[in-house]
Amino acid sequence: VQVYKTEAAAMGVVDGDAAPFIAHKFTQFARLLYSQGVPGGAPISAEVRVWQMPDAATCLALYTDLATDSLYKPFTWEDATVGEAGKIANASGKYWVYAHKGVYEFEVKIQSADASARTAALAFANAIAAKIK
Repeated sequence: VQVYKTEAAAMGVVDGDAAPFIAHKFTQFARLLYSQGVPGGAPISAEVRVWQMPDAATCLALYTDLATDSLYKPFTWEDATVGEAGKIANASGKYWVYAHKGVYEFEVKIQSADASARTAALAFANAIAAKIK
């Protein structure tokens, strides 16, 4: 897991994806890349991002604002039961979940054409939410 605490570090890792989080004054950001081969199937890769915000109200405002952010807006998001509130979309061949709980906004992206990727993305996001106190 890589942890970043500055705007410059976040921008260097996720480029323009960090803009809404910087605007909401994130305090730290962690990122994990994961890859697994599947016997007889296509490999699965995942990216997890966890952004800590200064307080729960800011985190909720960020979650709400992401729906209109240019990176998120092109996709059709469905409500998902993750954390305090969550969304899921099939975003150009990957299942993408974003959610929030307390002071944390977190995202899971699973790159896979496999139909089980949606279930995996939600399970992964719920596992993260369960670890957040």
